[in-house]
Order: sequence, then C-alpha cells, then structure tokens
Amino acid sequence: MSIKKLLSLSAIVVLLGIFIGLDSAYASSFMSNADRPDGAETKEGTEETERRIDEKDKGRKGSIYDAISFMIAGGHYKDNAISRRDFQTNSGVNPATGEAYSDATIGRELQSSLRAGLLEQAANGDYYLPAGINQDVLDAINAEVGERIITRKEAGTDSALGLKRYNLTDLGPAKLDAIRAIVSRSSLTGNQNIQTIVFPASFAEAHGETLLEIVGSLRPDQQAIIISETGKQLNVIPELQTRIDAQEILLVPVQPGTPVATQFAEMFRDQNFIGFEADVDKIRLSIQQGEVRI
Repeated sequence: MSIKKLLSLSAIVVLLGIFIGLDSAYASSFMSNADRPDGAETKEGTEETERRIDEKDKGRKGSIYDAISFMIAGGHYKDNAISRRDFQTNSGVNPATGEAYSDATIGRELQSSLRAGLLEQAANGDYYLPAGINQDVLDAINAEVGERIITRKEAGTDSALGLKRYNLTDLGPAKLDAIRAIVSRSSLTGNQNIQTIVFPASFAEAHGETLLEIVGSLRPDQQAIIISETGKQLNVIPELQTRIDAQEILLVPVQPGTPVATQFAEMFRDQNFIGFEADVDKIRLSIQQGEVRI
C-alpha cells in the first residue's frame, strides 16, 4: 500500500464514524418591537418579546442567531458575500407584518453581528461569515452567551435567550467584548476540542478560497480533510490542489450508498463544513466491514 493510502487510512482511523457534535437545538427569535430606535430594551419590548416566543411564530424572527443561521445555510463566506439588500429581501419575513424586516431592524441585526465577530464586511459593503463559523460553532456560542451574558430566560422554558432574541447594541462595551471573545475561541480553529475540520467535496469545489483560509489558520494539532465520492475527480482551484497533492489536506474517498456515506450526508445537510471528534472503535468497525473504501 502506498504512503498516501496509509496516511489516508490513518486519517480515517481517527476520523470517520459516529460523531460527537457540539450540543445544538436552540430556537431562534428577536425583539418583536425591533423597528424602534436602538437603545435599552424596554419593559414593553420585553413583554412583547416573550409573547411572540410563546406564540412560536414560524420562520425567521429577526434574531442574530437566525441571521447567522441563514448565512451558514447559504454558504455566505468571503467568496460568496451577500449585500444588505439581498439579505433583507431573502432572509425571511417579520411575523408581525408578513413583510421583510425594516431597514432599522436589518441595520441593528447586521451591526450587532459585526460587533460580536459573527460577520465581516467586504470593501464593497457586502457581508460574509468568518471562515471558522458553522452551525455547530454558532450553537456553542449561543449556549455560552446564554449561560454567562444574556441569561434572561426564554418565556415558558428553562433556556436563556442568548443570541436568539437580543439587540447586542443594547449591551455595554464589556459584555460586547466578552461575546466577541467567546466567538473567537469557539470557532473551528479556536475550539480546543476540535482536532479535525471536515469538508464535503462540493464545498472544496465551490469555496476553495474559504477552505484555504481555514487551513491556513489551523493549529498544529488540527487536520483538514475533504470527503469525496470514491472515484470522483475534484475540480478545485490550483492552490487547493497543491495542498491536497502535498497531503497537507487529506482526501478521503467514501463509497456511495454505505452507512458512512449516509452519515456524512446527514452531517452536511444544514451546513457546508464541520469540525468533530470521532469514535475510534466505530471507525475501525466501519473499515473492517468495508463501509469505507480507500
């Protein structure tokens, strides 16, 4: 067996199988009186917020959590930035009006996300996600913000609101800085519990520059992997192909129709890349049973 195949097999042995993701399951929401000018949340606004959470309105409610989830689902990284107008038009409607959110609401939402480090802005004014943010990361950030900073409980639950319904511009500089620090250490490259960053072939082909940006910021103990269909020829930018050829990024083929392939499809359904820890025994069993082929 070639050295390259041995390295790929080693990668699988520490990689594939059943994955321990970061806890997620946070409902999304925002201040329902969000069209008021920026400022401290009023008692009336708080009551209205809780009422709308209780109503369980469908669709995006205008929260920072919702906004970033929309960005993640759309793959809005640096090479796929989105304008403010397109974000306002396409990211959902205000359940109170049935129409797109107002300019004031969108402005506060985007500015809060920028201030928290959850968004970045291109020279032309468009918005995009930092390379190390995905849905698992957002859920982890939201959980810590709810535990430490925005602790007020969601109406009728034991869960804190966190980023689910809050205008971060209402917070003081110290709390905003604390949220930004959480974002930084929770990213794929900042989270000490993530040793592997996995990408589907489709992400490598569509977002090669973003993938390279992530790879360039990896810690020495982290490894980037591209999961590809067995026999598939990748169509990636030359710089990325050079990293693959040098095995700085490992390419792991997975046979279509196998349980492992199904697991990967589920992992990548709601986001374009993920970091995870692997169950080594399950991985070895998958290899022994021929569910992963090299």
